[in-house]
Amino acid sequence: MKSKLWAFLEMKLSKLGAFLMALASDPYSWVGLAVIVIIGVLLLYWDEIKAVFEEEEGEEGKAQGTGFLIGSKGYIITNNHVIEDFTESISVISPDDKEYSAKIVSQDINNDLAILKLNEYEPNVHKFRPNLIIGDSTKAKIGDKVFTIGYPSVGLMGQQPKYSEGIISSIAGMYDNPTEFQISVPMQSGNSGGPLFNLRGEVIGVTTSVLIRTSEGESDETQNPFQIVNYAVKSSLLKNLIQMLPKEAHPRVTSNLGNDHSAIIDSVKPNIVFILVS
Repeated sequence: MKSKLWAFLEMKLSKLGAFLMALASDPYSWVGLAVIVIIGVLLLYWDEIKAVFEEEEGEEGKAQGTGFLIGSKGYIITNNHVIEDFTESISVISPDDKEYSAKIVSQDINNDLAILKLNEYEPNVHKFRPNLIIGDSTKAKIGDKVFTIGYPSVGLMGQQPKYSEGIISSIAGMYDNPTEFQISVPMQSGNSGGPLFNLRGEVIGVTTSVLIRTSEGESDETQNPFQIVNYAVKSSLLKNLIQMLPKEAHPRVTSNLGNDHSAIIDSVKPNIVFILVS
């Protein structure tokens, strides 16, 4: 005599077999089953799926980059391409995660430079260290060691500032552009607008672009990059722009940071900010 359990399983297996036979004889049944499964998955994970779309929609229409504070009046240097198409809202986020609003005060479109100013800046409240020094880029030579600190790909790599180092590969940029250095410092999207330092901690350039290669071998920003071929606008161009600021906003011109590399990094890092523009 069959047990009740066996009878129950036999009934269920019989129904399952009949269902599978129906699927095998009617291909449209597979379509219906697939639709049911897809709808079930969407309902099960709808909150997570919705959150992803909302995050992507929130990031659309925003630009990200790096900037650095100069002087003691709340002025910030960055690349013009970081802010040129997005002027509705400019947020400046310091390494200690404090957020400030800023406005554009000067732009040099030809050399891809811009100056921002923090709104409602109070030196005694906003704990930046106004000690960055704009160095002499004309003294830089091929092979000189350089470094940068910035905010590359914060969505993936996080919002803590990142250090990268390399050398000056050429004293001219793309197509022998005399206003730029070619550098071997590794950079990603988000590094744009960051300071390029020499080993004395002086800013000798502003990191600006990454050379990209398409499948046809020509440059294009949507394809794989050349390995460590990047560029920085020379500080001599930046000095020209700074001269337009009030004299009390000019950065210091003498260095007393010493030779301890770690101490130099600790000294300059508080002045380097993350810029989010919409």
